[in-house]
Amino acid sequence: MNTESPSSSTTDVSLREFMLLALLWLPLAFVFWFLFSPIIVGPTAMIVDWVLAGFWPDQFGASIVNGHDIDIGIKMVLAEVAAQSTDSRVAMPVVTYNPLIYGYGLPMLVGLILAAPTSLTQKSIHIVVGFLVVTGIMVWGVVFEVFKDLSHKMGEPGMAIMEHVDMPAELIAFCYQFGYLMFPGVIPAILWVLLNRAFIEGLVFGQPAAKSK
Repeated sequence: MNTESPSSSTTDVSLREFMLLALLWLPLAFVFWFLFSPIIVGPTAMIVDWVLAGFWPDQFGASIVNGHDIDIGIKMVLAEVAAQSTDSRVAMPVVTYNPLIYGYGLPMLVGLILAAPTSLTQKSIHIVVGFLVVTGIMVWGVVFEVFKDLSHKMGEPGMAIMEHVDMPAELIAFCYQFGYLMFPGVIPAILWVLLNRAFIEGLVFGQPAAKSK
């Protein structure tokens, strides 16, 4: 005799279907994320440029996309040049940063969004919202990685630039650690839960949401 209730059977099938779709969509989302990374990081580079070169134009040059990386110009007054000449020449080395290490939550989020039983319109809106949120995470990560490198890896020229930024080293370290360890994985997961609250509540309480068309 089958004692399984109709509601639990429906829940099992719904959860099983979601997991199978997630296993299908997640690898594809990561492939597309990497292939289209030069386009994905474009808005990040624009905002990083607006933040760094906009607020500190004498310390930072342009931030431009280079493949899936961002090249950031950092203006440094060379001590050896200043010591030997009155010429106020400035060197602007280009430092390369990889914003994708802060943006891996995007394909994870997209894969879960596509697997959830929502309409095409809802999926599209959720993906746009997710892209905007992850772009903010990548901007945060790159900016504070730049500040961290200037404070700890670039010697006196870097410290001279950070005097203009005027941000405590402890705050920079705190923001960088959160941007590297917490934000990339945690925020997209929380966002997906918030965007699919009805679906999750249905699975938890045995009343799965109907698949939207």
